[in-house]
Amino acid sequence: MRTPRQVRRGAVYFITYAVICHLCFVFGNAPAFLPHVFVWRQEMDYLTAEDLYYFALFFFNIRIKIVSAYWQVLSCLLRDPVLRVGPCAAAGRFFMKYLIIGAGGTGGVLGYNMSRAGLDVALLARGPHLRAMWGQGLILEKMWKGSCENVPVRAYDEEHYYEDPDVIFVCVKSYSLKEVIPFIRRIAKPETVVIPLCNVFGTGGMLQTKLPKLAVMDGCIYVSANIKSPGWILQHSEILRVYFGPRKGEREPELRQIADDLNYAGIETHLSENIERDCLEKFSYVSPIGAAGIYYDVSAYAFQRPGEPRTMFKTMIREIMALSYEMGFPFEKDYVEVNLDILKNQPGDATTSMQRDIKAGGPSEIDGLVYDVVKMARKFHVYMPAYEMVAEGLRKRGLGEKQI
Repeated sequence: MRTPRQVRRGAVYFITYAVICHLCFVFGNAPAFLPHVFVWRQEMDYLTAEDLYYFALFFFNIRIKIVSAYWQVLSCLLRDPVLRVGPCAAAGRFFMKYLIIGAGGTGGVLGYNMSRAGLDVALLARGPHLRAMWGQGLILEKMWKGSCENVPVRAYDEEHYYEDPDVIFVCVKSYSLKEVIPFIRRIAKPETVVIPLCNVFGTGGMLQTKLPKLAVMDGCIYVSANIKSPGWILQHSEILRVYFGPRKGEREPELRQIADDLNYAGIETHLSENIERDCLEKFSYVSPIGAAGIYYDVSAYAFQRPGEPRTMFKTMIREIMALSYEMGFPFEKDYVEVNLDILKNQPGDATTSMQRDIKAGGPSEIDGLVYDVVKMARKFHVYMPAYEMVAEGLRKRGLGEKQI
């Protein structure tokens, strides 16, 4: 991460370099100006055809360097918050380089908005989704507006990404975390901040044990989206909100810059002073809706109207609130009402990613979203009969491998 002083020195260097290259080109007919090529003008009389070839090649390379130098100066001035002016500029801000690991519903929406705002962000993806982004950019379809928009993005696979990001957003499912840890170790520098935006509570703490040399925050994101087709993200509702922060309440200077950048990109972002509570509040929606959705095999419509699925959903939210209280992170609001308000804005046919994963026959987050909740309840001696019933019912169906 560059300091303001380093940025200014870099700008001065590039400007000086560009001027020298330009003078070389302007005075190219005066060989005395280039003593390392020709010392005296009269030596021009003894040039061979090979000399003329290399002479022309030399000035061609000079012209390329002029264009390159001017481009780097322009990029520095336009993209660096320390030097530029405008709504994204602020005194003492750093220029952050972002990497988003996972370009699905969560990472895709995040990367789309950040790229559209002009932030320095790259997305990590694979397969047809990656190839589609190479060819057409990333398409975001907003269901509530009926619109589709496209933005060019920088997309890589693990093998071909060699940058050193300042911030890494981890936006993969919990069952894929083990695969990305070696990659993070390879590309991260000591100052890199890692922010997981995952469904399962406690992901940040787990990653911190695997990446002890890095600053790993906790985080969560409110967004409902999925990959509609390769290179195409379908966002179901307008809600887009990010919370992140250190688990012990200690803020670092660069964290504020991250929040400012995301807010500038149109992503409502909060640098949390109690991130465990904020993550549990988000968990109180994603875990009950996912667990009850699988248990009853229903979509959002069943939870939006009176009936057994809706009653179960509300009961499981209250149980998460009780668990959070015993863990030392009491909620400040009645999250039954908050989550029902979120739910009413979802399309009736919407399902959770866990439901889609299970129906596809692939791995799912059922352990982290259901069975681990029962384990935490027993650890903190919290009575959670609704979760016990759902977990037992899912286990009998052979969903998940944990015995509870």
